[in-house]
Amino acid sequence: MLGLSIRGQPVTGPCVSDGWRARVAAFLGREVEEQGTRTSGVLISWLREHFGQCPQDADAETVGHYCRAWILHLFACVLFPDATGDTASWMWIHCLTDWHQAGFYSWGSAVLCFLYRQLCEACRRTSGSPSVGGCVYLLQLWMWSRLPVRRPEIMPRRPWFPGEPPRRQPTWAYIWDQVKVSHTRLDRAYLDYINEIDALTAHSPYDGDDPLPFPLSFMCATDDDIYRMVCPLICFYAVKYHLPHRVARQFGMRQIWPPQATSTSIELHNVDRKKKRKVSEWAAFHHAYIQEWEQFEQNLDKNNEPHTNSAYRQYQSWYQGATRHRLREAWTEDDYADIHSSDDEDTVYDQSTRAGRQVEAGPILDRMGRTLQSSVRDIEHIRPRVRDPEIRSVLERLSNRLRSAAARCGCRTATTRDVHVPSLREGGVGTSSQGPSGSKSIASEEVDDDDDDDDDEQRAEEIGPSQLQEAPLTQPTQVVGGTRLRRPRSPYTPGTDALGHKGKGKTRRQ
Repeated sequence: MLGLSIRGQPVTGPCVSDGWRARVAAFLGREVEEQGTRTSGVLISWLREHFGQCPQDADAETVGHYCRAWILHLFACVLFPDATGDTASWMWIHCLTDWHQAGFYSWGSAVLCFLYRQLCEACRRTSGSPSVGGCVYLLQLWMWSRLPVRRPEIMPRRPWFPGEPPRRQPTWAYIWDQVKVSHTRLDRAYLDYINEIDALTAHSPYDGDDPLPFPLSFMCATDDDIYRMVCPLICFYAVKYHLPHRVARQFGMRQIWPPQATSTSIELHNVDRKKKRKVSEWAAFHHAYIQEWEQFEQNLDKNNEPHTNSAYRQYQSWYQGATRHRLREAWTEDDYADIHSSDDEDTVYDQSTRAGRQVEAGPILDRMGRTLQSSVRDIEHIRPRVRDPEIRSVLERLSNRLRSAAARCGCRTATTRDVHVPSLREGGVGTSSQGPSGSKSIASEEVDDDDDDDDDEQRAEEIGPSQLQEAPLTQPTQVVGGTRLRRPRSPYTPGTDALGHKGKGKTRRQ
């Protein structure tokens, strides 16, 4: 998307705060003014004030200093911004001092690593005004390309510079050069977004890309042969693993399940410059990860099986048994058949809708999905006892119809134990057919063994809506050895309360 190189040396090196002002002065050709107690870098406002416009009659040395200031500003504002948003770190100077050597670093992996780390830290902040760092521009481009939620309208692009060589042609980001962004009320924006996200299907993020109407810089495809490398990404103190085998469908490959176990090292999350003040040589500190990075060409994901919808449905069935997949639940779990009309009129949901307020779609979808699932179970429970073939046929069509409707409340290509024929075995989590035991998952009992790519609506099941609020604080349990023993558990994240207190009728109203 940005045309940054992937092959190359990891972005790391010495990181010593002593003497940082002298190093910045040598790098930019200008002494840094006093900034109080700030030692993490130079103020972005200072860079803009002193290097905002290069003089027309500047000599080569002065132009070089302005170029360095521009690069440092680019790092601080676009590629590697920290959560403060007002400082350009001196940490990068080591990699930028030698202009020729700077081109041999893996800047693409460093940008991705730093973004992953900043997103991780932002999710754990509890202050009243949390912020996020990293290349959010890259994150925004990825979101616009993969998720249709609030995707802006693409407007005619500005003409590219004529006569440029292939290397200096635009990158993929040029698609979004001019856009028309839709506006929404600030107090409703978040709710609008999560409601649209809950309406997505599994296909939405992985649709094929249309051909681009302009030539790309050859840098955008130079390293496409190693996109599926399984290795650590390194950016000074930060190390984050690149695990494409966990999202194989994004690369058009079959999703193998359970995925190969890879330790992402919880200890790495505790490594930063503040907690490791005594570490001055990050290259030595992360020596083992650097060695692993240098073998990335030997660590490519070897899965070459193409994606099929039937195999993906089996993966979804396993996935829902291996992790929490619903974060927001309905305001009540009572069966509509057991609720008197007066008991269900004063719930938080009803109060909100009567007042004309917008409500979350997730709990509504969950409520409808639960009701449809209950109806399917009732039908499948009684259908084997019906002797009349015509009635049995009607019940079967009705069951399939309700099953498809339940799937529309979530992800229509997924399968789950919530909606299926009761005669199938309960409990346990299916294992990959590639595992040592060769056992089949629940989904493999429901789905035909053929590998056709048709989305059979009657086979489609429901996966619960996913919400961003109150996300789980812990990592999902990892599967070891292809099987996993577990006790029956709710598919919801503990502690979530979608529309106020849930309960039965009048006894637990808010």
